[in-house]
Amino acid sequence: MAAKIFILILLIFQLLLLILAAIACFITTILGILFIISEMYSSLHDAPFIPSFKKAKDKMIEFSEIKPGEKVVDLGCGDGRLVFAASDKGANAIGVEITIFVYWYAKILQFVFKKKGKLIRGNLYDHDIRDADVLFCYLMPRQLNKIDKKFKEECKKGCRIICNSFKLPGWEIEKSYDTNPSKRRGTIYKYIV
Repeated sequence: MAAKIFILILLIFQLLLLILAAIACFITTILGILFIISEMYSSLHDAPFIPSFKKAKDKMIEFSEIKPGEKVVDLGCGDGRLVFAASDKGANAIGVEITIFVYWYAKILQFVFKKKGKLIRGNLYDHDIRDADVLFCYLMPRQLNKIDKKFKEECKKGCRIICNSFKLPGWEIEKSYDTNPSKRRGTIYKYIV
């Protein structure tokens, strides 16, 4: 009798595990679909989420010459890696990200790894950059063309703008570094307003 009860309990436990696994698969599928829809929307209207390689991130931080207390803004911050790295250098770092799933991914990374910096879910074109000492952007040429006027009107003199992979049209490059010479992606550009 005890063996039958043990087998029954074991079967019920296995059934519960199967149900939990099915629920987890369903939730994961729904989240995956929502993430894909979100990325498709963002790709059509703004830049897709493409994280900077470590070498590119490190070079962007180096080019920015961050001093403690400076205000650093990452326009389209993605997973927040530049915001966190700038905060580690003592900057008052802010990241602006419009894509909801990427924003929450950055917030989770910030919480898990106890990183500093402020992450804002918002539109980079609407964010006030007048008091920024450093601007980071990894945007597509179309977005750089669109934000160019904002940079010229709002950036204070001496602001350092660091771009990953794509040049600011019509701006004089202060310096550049190719982090991946064999590929088209990876040149870092520094501009000074």
